[in-house]
Amino acid sequence: HVYAKGLYSSQECRSDESGRQVAGITLPFDSCNVARTRSLNPRGIFVTAVVVITFHPQFITKVDRTYRLQCFYMEADKTVSTQIEVSEMTSAFATQPIPLPICRYE
Repeated sequence: HVYAKGLYSSQECRSDESGRQVAGITLPFDSCNVARTRSLNPRGIFVTAVVVITFHPQFITKVDRTYRLQCFYMEADKTVSTQIEVSEMTSAFATQPIPLPICRYE
């Protein structure tokens, strides 16, 4: 079993392939305790998750392992150019008389 730490009961955060030599899991970016952290130098995003690999669904054994996985998605520098047309703004001047407030002191 491979699952996101603390989320064994969530089916989308767990892979139950047993009896195989190779195990894997696909975690969505927006759940399963997957953390995203923006980096300015280098520019990009770190995506981090903690997964547990266990051989028994109810017991933790000495051969089970927990791993902190971290991927980095580098931000690509792209120059975008396009033709745009900008027209002059027209303005209209409007006036409306507003009566002054009446103040009384008694």
